[in-house]
Amino acid sequence: MVNNLNLIKNQKTNDELITYKTNTERFMIDYIFMQSLLISDLINQVVEKVDNDLSDHAIIYATISLASINPSFTQCAAIKSWSTDMTKCLMTT
Repeated sequence: MVNNLNLIKNQKTNDELITYKTNTERFMIDYIFMQSLLISDLINQVVEKVDNDLSDHAIIYATISLASINPSFTQCAAIKSWSTDMTKCLMTT
């Protein structure tokens, strides 16, 4: 998750980051963050490998796989403030 957090922090604008939030308390993961460029694959439920240029492409690939088959995750607005709340969301167990 550390690599994923670094990738999120490096986004230049809030529009480049999409947030998915679970609507049930039964899951260990409460939030999923991903780049907006990947969202078209998610909406069409097509899972494609991400560029190897991303150091944590496997994490993002797994995130797309999980979200595309798990209807309990719903799209939310991008988080606008980069605070410790984001770290808390990523580290939720």
